[in-house]
Amino acid sequence: MAIFISYYYKEFFPILSGTEEEFIFEHYWGYNQLNKHTTIEYGVEHPRWEVYPVTDYQLTCDIKNQYGHSFTPYLGGLAQTAFLAKGSSVIIRKPRFIHF
Repeated sequence: MAIFISYYYKEFFPILSGTEEEFIFEHYWGYNQLNKHTTIEYGVEHPRWEVYPVTDYQLTCDIKNQYGHSFTPYLGGLAQTAFLAKGSSVIIRKPRFIHF
């Protein structure tokens, strides 16, 4: 099992416009591949989240066995950024099926 450990300040902050945090956390549409000819698009609603500044992190995991060999180069090294958000409940809207 993967374990992500973060060490952070006790205070959380609003996500600022134009930041990496906003790019990662503030998505209001989701997409998943149902099969090779259909993608599902669905709305996601939640209040704007807040973030804790991460000062250190540790990923303890057998990446190859947990996620597969192809993820090892991406998860095995040092991360460029690490985020921890104070999330909330979310509403997932009825999906729309996109056929191609």
